[in-house]
Order: sequence, then structure tokens, then C-alpha cells
Amino acid sequence: MATGSRNNPTNSGPTASAPYNFVPLPTQVVKAVEHPDDLPSHDASYTLANYPHTGHIVVKVTTLSPLYVRSGLSTHPPGPGQPSEFERAQMERDDDSVRNFRSAIKNKPEFFYTCDPEQPVIPGSTLRGMLRALIEIISYSKVQPVSDKRLFFRTLDNSSLGKAYNQRMVESLGQIQPTPSDPKANGYRARVCAGFFRIRANGSCYIETCDVARIEISDVLKLFGLNRREQLYELDNKPVSSKDLNNPNQTPSWRYQHSQIRVAVDAQEKDYFFPKKFNQKTNKPVHPDFYLRFRKAWPPEDKDGDIAQTGTLVLTGHVPSKHMAFVFLPRKRPDSIDVPNDPEDPDLNHRLVDRFHDNDQITPWQVNAFPPGKPNGAKRLRSGGLRDGEPVFYLIENGALTFFGRAQMFRLPYRNRPIDLVPSHLRQPEDTDLAEAIFGYVGKSKQAPQGDRRRSYSGRVSVTDAVLVKNYSPEQLWLTGNASKPLTPRILASPKPTAFQHYLEQKSAQKKHLLHYDSSTYIRGHKLYWRKGKRSLQDIQESDPEWLDVSGKVKDESSQHTLLKPVNAGIEFRFTIYFENLSDVELGALQWALTLPGPNDRHSCSGYGQATRHGSSEVVCGVTTSRFSRRSLCAPLRLAV
Repeated sequence: MATGSRNNPTNSGPTASAPYNFVPLPTQVVKAVEHPDDLPSHDASYTLANYPHTGHIVVKVTTLSPLYVRSGLSTHPPGPGQPSEFERAQMERDDDSVRNFRSAIKNKPEFFYTCDPEQPVIPGSTLRGMLRALIEIISYSKVQPVSDKRLFFRTLDNSSLGKAYNQRMVESLGQIQPTPSDPKANGYRARVCAGFFRIRANGSCYIETCDVARIEISDVLKLFGLNRREQLYELDNKPVSSKDLNNPNQTPSWRYQHSQIRVAVDAQEKDYFFPKKFNQKTNKPVHPDFYLRFRKAWPPEDKDGDIAQTGTLVLTGHVPSKHMAFVFLPRKRPDSIDVPNDPEDPDLNHRLVDRFHDNDQITPWQVNAFPPGKPNGAKRLRSGGLRDGEPVFYLIENGALTFFGRAQMFRLPYRNRPIDLVPSHLRQPEDTDLAEAIFGYVGKSKQAPQGDRRRSYSGRVSVTDAVLVKNYSPEQLWLTGNASKPLTPRILASPKPTAFQHYLEQKSAQKKHLLHYDSSTYIRGHKLYWRKGKRSLQDIQESDPEWLDVSGKVKDESSQHTLLKPVNAGIEFRFTIYFENLSDVELGALQWALTLPGPNDRHSCSGYGQATRHGSSEVVCGVTTSRFSRRSLCAPLRLAV
């Protein structure tokens, strides 16, 4: 009863690997009851013939590899006028002012605890989520939750996604020949427009339309009396050295970025010819002959007879082959395009300013390129965020604002959301599956009144925290041998949902035929991580020389590292599951999830949110819902019921 991997290509060719795989989607949802009113009442304990089972199960947990669950943040201020840990985390997220990862409160290394930091506890919410996730899979429950936020993409190659991106961002003009003496070639024109992002006194936002022209970098240098392109950029607030000429982390210098310049501009768009270009190292073609339609700008003295205009210079990110910048030209009578951001709108996809400032949108490059106070003390909504008057490019589709960005080829939202790629019959809100019947649910039907089972239902299973079964010495308990000594793990980045090659069913392995989020396909199923057996401190700790300073310690300024205090393999915990009014089927599903059928099957406390995964330990950096795989070869926890 699965729909997932049966359609995945098996032909040879380029392959991708990941530390996870997917349990395929079910072909149908198996309902626990036909109507929510058929669920047992919580007021009739021990008296229901069809739901006769009430009791508890004591479970012993043994870690089979290092395990870590990050401690929660305190909401109590440490002193008068001082922010709490939770408030500090909010401030750090909003202004990104903390440059030393060791001092960032989000990297608080303590293992989760309730009273004593040296007595680690596995939260009952983590264990409950772990069991629910497995029951969802084995009982063919609904596929939920699935994100309803549109993902973003930008691809300029000749892949299927690249073609979809270009069709939305670039208008094809077909074969053109401006004059009989010019060569014939395909012509193109950007669909993207330009404007200035504005913030009204009441907090609402709009884009003030303007005209835009392109200017050669060589002409920009001439305007400022410079002689080298790298003088327009900087690296870590320092001049770009000769060894860093191709470093992609270069950011435009605020001595020139967004400065006002006088230029002569084409009165209207013209078709400019770009001859075919080859890579100097590989001799492979970079692009064929083509025309690009735009308005061009020059230093005023180079364009006799034209009236000079004042515009805003816009320098975008460094690419070795880039040779043009932009000039934003104000209009005498600009139009205003509202940028929706109603905080009352439940659909975040409609709140475009919030989406622009999402953590997955604001890149480290933007944080460095657009800090608070630049230019000239400007106030930004956050580091890397927008300010009033910022030049932006935007795209109008079907008469509505799609999105906007700082570069002409900015990231676009897919038209489909991930949830749209789950077959509708697998996510019907009115269906009540076995996982919902056992563990409860909220917000199923917002139209139903409070207390109505069509809206919410309280679960009949509760899970206590897992506590240590005995006293361990620090050397036995902690992976580092010391409760006060955290470790800095390696960076184990892995493809995220935007990696559609992994997350969606594919019919072909060929790049130009890969299906993406705007294709007719489905998500692959429940994402679960493979287990890799035991891991030592050396396996987990960062040792890449690129990240280490002269003393062998991870550099303080790293923004990609964190701190952990994992417990060792072989540590035993104990927790209790309390249940009431379960049916034979419900109790059987719970026992199945606890024991697992295979001799090599193991449970795993893996989590969502900020997560750093180390093989079998799958380190959790937050107290969140957990998932584990029925197909695992070796997982970090053994449960003894």
C-alpha cells in the first residue's frame, strides 16, 4: 500500500546521496472511526466494551550511540533589567549581532534537564512524538503535517527547473536582427521591473516604481576615478586582495553602493548584441550569440547630445563574468505597488515582507552586505533586511506582485506548496486516523465550535520524561567525560526540501527531465534518517583544518557551528506510558511501535528544527516531534518493555 519509490528512476548515471531515505506514501488512509463522535468519551473510564484497555507500560531506554537533546531556554530574567534566555534568543535572531557562536544563546550546550543540569532527561514530548510518528507510518494514517509555505528557487542552468525559472523571469523575443548589417540571433528581455521599497508611517509597505538602466562596470570605475573592479567591493570590511579576486563572499563597498551618480541614458530600450562566449579553461560554450533588450547608461561625457540624469547605483553579488551594474532612475510620476504584509492574514505566503525576511531567505551574504547602519545610519528591519528607500527588483504575474529581491534574477516562490504535492485523499481533515484517535488532535475543523470533536480531541496516551535509572560518574555519563565541557560537532549539512531531486518522486534521472515542485508529481513520503552504529568523540568533533584556528579550536566567528553536551552510548533511562480506554487495535499498534518486529530494528530520538545529525546519534537541538524508521539497520535507542 505505498505510492512512493515505485516511480523513482533506477537507470545508471549521475547519483545523489543523502543520510536519509523515505517511507513511501500510503495509497489510502485507514480510518480509526467513521465520525469523531464515535471516539470514546473521556468521562467513561473502564466501562467501554470496545475500548477496554487502561493501564501503564514501563519502558527502559538504552542509548546505542551518543545522544543529545538541547535544553530549553529560561523565560526568567537572571537579574533586574536583564533579558531572559528566551528574550536574548529573540534579539539575536532579529539583529544577528552575535558574531561568536560560543556566546549565542541558541547554542546553549546543556542536555535537556528539569532540575539538575548534570541529570539529563529525555523529554516525554520527544518520546511521545517518536511513537506517534511510527504509528502514523505503520497504520497508514494521514500524511501530516506538511508545510503549506511555498519554497523558493533560482536556477539559471538548462535543467527542467532552470527552464521554468527563465520562462517566468525572461521574455523570449524570438529571432531578431535590429539592422540588415547585424547578425541574426535570439533576443530576450527581462520581465522584472525596478522600484524603491517604501515603508509608510503606519508600517504598511509599497514599491515606488522607477526606470532602470544597465551600465558597464568599466564605466562605473571611470565615474569614481577607479581602475580595478575589485575596488568596488570589499571582503570582511577590508579591501579585496589579489588572492580573493574570485571570492564569492565579496560584498559591494558602501562608498559606492546605492550612491547617486550622473549618467546619460538611452531614451528607450535597445537590442544589444552579446557574441557567443567560451570558458577559457574548458573551451566549453558559456552562451550562444544573443540580443538583450534594455536601456544602457554611460558617463555623461561619453554620450554627446543626451541629457544626463541622476540615478541610484546598484551593485549586485560578485560573479567572475559579470561586467554590468544597474542604475535606478526615479520617475516624475511613479506608481505605487502595495506589498502585502497583513499580520492578521493566516496565509504566510501572502505576507511578502515577512517571507523576504525568513531565515531561509536572508542569506549570510545579505547579512554581511546589508548591515544595520549602512548606508548612513539607515535602519533595517533586521540584519540583511530591507530599509525604507531600498532599490529592489520585482515581478508582476497575472496582474499581481509575485515577489521581489535585490538582484534582477532573485529567488522566486514556487506556485505549488509542498502540501499540494500530497494526494488530496491522504490529507482530508475530516478523516480520523489511528494516530489521531490515540494521541489526539487540535484545529481539525475551525468551523466547529470549541469542545466539538470535529475540532479537537484529547489523546488517551501520555508519556513521562525518561530519567536515568542509576547514578553515573561524569566519565561514564558524558561523551566528553565532563558535564562542563561541551564539544563542537562537525557541520553535517544535508539537502533541504528545496532539493526536489531527493524529496519528490522522479520518473527520470536526466537533469532536463527532473520533476520539481511545480511539476505533476508527489512528495516521496516520510523522511527518515539512516543509522550508522556507534560513534566516538573523534567521529563527531570538528577536525577540518579549514574551520580551526592556530590553537586547534574552531574559529569563534563561525556561524555554522554549535555546542553540544551529548550523553554516552550505553546509558539507561526509564519512562512510563499511561493509557486509558484503548481498543484492541490501538493497544496493539502501541505495542508494535514499542517493540518493533525485527531483531535489528531500533528506535531513534531524531528531531526537527535546528538539528545536527551524527550518524546514529542524530543529535537533536530542540524539544520537538521526533521520527524514526521502520527500515533502519541500526538505531541509537533500544527499548525494553
